[in-house]
Amino acid sequence: MYNYFSMKKKRISGIADAFIKNAETSATAAVELFNRPGATNKYQLSGNLLLNAWRLALKAYNHKHNKQSDTSDDSDSLHSIQNLYLKHKSKLPT
Repeated sequence: MYNYFSMKKKRISGIADAFIKNAETSATAAVELFNRPGATNKYQLSGNLLLNAWRLALKAYNHKHNKQSDTSDDSDSLHSIQNLYLKHKSKLPT
């Protein structure tokens, strides 16, 4: 018999790596949901999952490149994303 409680979860060492792993999972779930025939509200749910994946990817980038933001909470995330965009605006494709 399989004992679920005896399993040990593998911890992710870096916070940015955890954000990237969760972003990949969210994006994959969005594509799988969108391709599922007969799913109700698949456009809205896929959009929300992709938006979540994008937010997590931006947080990973922000965490890797802005070490002073380690102590910031979630209320500052919009402000830091705007600053990140303005800082790297020239590198983005148009």
